[in-house]
Amino acid sequence: MDSGSHCPATALAAAGIVGQWEIDGDSQTVRLDRAGALYRFGNEALAGVDLPVDVIVAVCHPDDLERISAYQQMCLERGGPSLIDHRVILPHLGLRHIQVRGFYGLNERNRVVGRGVLIDMTELVGEPAVTPRVRADMPRLPYAPLFDPLAEAAAHGVEVREALGQTGHGALRLAADLLLFEINTALAERLTVSDKPQPGTADKAG
Repeated sequence: MDSGSHCPATALAAAGIVGQWEIDGDSQTVRLDRAGALYRFGNEALAGVDLPVDVIVAVCHPDDLERISAYQQMCLERGGPSLIDHRVILPHLGLRHIQVRGFYGLNERNRVVGRGVLIDMTELVGEPAVTPRVRADMPRLPYAPLFDPLAEAAAHGVEVREALGQTGHGALRLAADLLLFEINTALAERLTVSDKPQPGTADKAG
């Protein structure tokens, strides 16, 4: 899901999912999609922005903050699936119970990252609970970027082509067609390359 996605407008909302997140262990920053930024901060403009972890956890309930920080550090060190419940105090929503689910591992650049979803459990749960999962070895995270600039460009390119199709300007329509062709070619090449083993990855994975 890219930064333009909006969970509440989809079936994900029926499961209580109110946003997606991605954390970079090296830079200690977090990115949210549009739904997550709107839910946590009431501001869609923060979608896709690298926010310091301190900013993200600032809305946590004071009684849960230490537990959340310790669990997050454990996930960054050990990797694997994660699941933790805690409370947040949101200026626009008040006290909410949320569940953070995800997976931590090595990305294609061998950086430790975590990706997952935010679930609002306010109507279903009472006291927060933690169910940690531990792995002996750091797993490798499948490459699946939360934000895909090329895919977003393709979507906008289609809109531009459709609009220009109503203007009667043949040269502009041709330029839009060529742009879409190049974007789609780049997407296809990237998908093809991602399926092939990269030099040195076998040694790193071991």
